Amino acid sequence: MTVNRIGLFGVIAALALTEPAPDASASGRPIHLTGDCTYSSRYAELRDQGVAFARCDQVVITETGMALLIEFSSETGGKAFTYTVEHVFDSPIVGTAKVTDLQIRAGEAVDARGKCTIYESDTLISTVTCIATWQGRIYVANFETDASRF
Repeated sequence: MTVNRIGLFGVIAALALTEPAPDASASGRPIHLTGDCTYSSRYAELRDQGVAFARCDQVVITETGMALLIEFSSETGGKAFTYTVEHVFDSPIVGTAKVTDLQIRAGEAVDARGKCTIYESDTLISTVTCIATWQGRIYVANFETDASRF
């Protein structure tokens, strides 16, 4: 079975509510979100095909000049994946942007291809979804904020 990257990316994202979508560049402070990385059970077979899914309960979004670092991690397991994306969103940080680098756990950042999307609903960040490829393997993180469960 061939993985359809665009279909996978579109299907695993969901909308919900959490904190206001801040302007990271204006504040200069990282944005901390709590929630969970969640995936539909129908994607379980993709793990057998080499797709790596992040396990996380928090996301930190940090502006670094013309890029954003989007770090998916867990309190118990540490960093899962950190995506570096071009900061070219329509609004301050909400939208879709190109992935330029990927860091797996505490390893070195490597050149990667993909995209990240930060979703909002009623001006609140709801979901952060990233997908990237490096050396033929796909790395996926789909984070839903705590408020998405209400």
